[in-house]
Amino acid sequence: MKIKSIVPYALVLLSGFACLVFQLLWMRKQGLLFGNTAYAAALTLAIIFAGLALGSWVWGERSRTVRNPHAGLCRN
Repeated sequence: MKIKSIVPYALVLLSGFACLVFQLLWMRKQGLLFGNTAYAAALTLAIIFAGLALGSWVWGERSRTVRNPHAGLCRN
């Protein structure tokens, strides 16, 4: 495999790892706030899934207006 073809996979792996680390940190902080880790875990998961849903909706709407999908990722 060439290096150029490995880079996107490595970036996705690193972003997923970062998300898991942030999720763990948020759960621990919210566990201190709520005193119960079940509530902290539920709130953390709800926030992460809401962010995923919002991001999918925004990028889904944006993808309809872009002719070239690769250029749409780079455009601000």
